[in-house]
Amino acid sequence: MALAILGVTGFTGRLVLDEARRAGLDVRLLVPGPVTDNRMARFSGQSRYEALLKAGVRIYEYQPTFLHAKGLAVDGKWSIIGSPNLNSRSRELDEENAFGILDASLGARLDEIFIADLRHSKEITSDAWRRRNPLLRVLQAASRVLDQQS
Repeated sequence: MALAILGVTGFTGRLVLDEARRAGLDVRLLVPGPVTDNRMARFSGQSRYEALLKAGVRIYEYQPTFLHAKGLAVDGKWSIIGSPNLNSRSRELDEENAFGILDASLGARLDEIFIADLRHSKEITSDAWRRRNPLLRVLQAASRVLDQQS
């Protein structure tokens, strides 16, 4: 079984991914890379990478341009497409919409798009992540605290 996800952030999102991985799913997360409109959100999301990597989640950062899509494909059949982030703000303050769709042709097409996008992404490995710049670690930790306040 496979689970492909775009743009998941926040504590709840991490728990969902951890649980899916422990259930034996192939969990791959595609998130925005260096081209972003919000560095704080990127740093905050990156502060969660270590726990996800330890749980066996494969993380990819999209390189060519800004990525703001949110989607989920499960087994090429189930899809969720919408605007919400998996964070406190989206659940409590923002008015967000998501659609759950059971359609094998749509699910298969989303899988194809996801795999194609992975070819333009950089995989974050545990070894490389542990060796990142110490100043970047501080920025990520600080961004996470500030992001939780919004």
